[in-house]
Amino acid sequence: MPGRPGRGRVAFYNPCTEVADTLKVGGTKTIADLVNRLYSGITGKLGTYPTKHVPVFLDACDNPCLYDGAALNLNRASLCASLTAKTAQELNPELKPRLVSVFVLFPDWHLEQLSAHSWR
Repeated sequence: MPGRPGRGRVAFYNPCTEVADTLKVGGTKTIADLVNRLYSGITGKLGTYPTKHVPVFLDACDNPCLYDGAALNLNRASLCASLTAKTAQELNPELKPRLVSVFVLFPDWHLEQLSAHSWR
């Protein structure tokens, strides 16, 4: 938001009902750790915007667990299913309606969208 006299951050965000945000999640060595860190990213973004509906974009490109040496070795469908299940089971029921959508970017440049229907 460009700075304008008399229009600060609060004046900009107050009328917004939805705020999308991104998070780079990296450095995990196991798929289980990656799922936990991605889930933590979701809850963190919901906490950052406690009165807004939040679409969350997670960049998972830089994680050793998704590689076998230099070659990609990942099962996107399985990882997304695990993250969806964790979100559906563990996310506070009061937060679920505010989580608009979750997107995960993988190192092969595939962007996967988790089904919001799963946690609502």
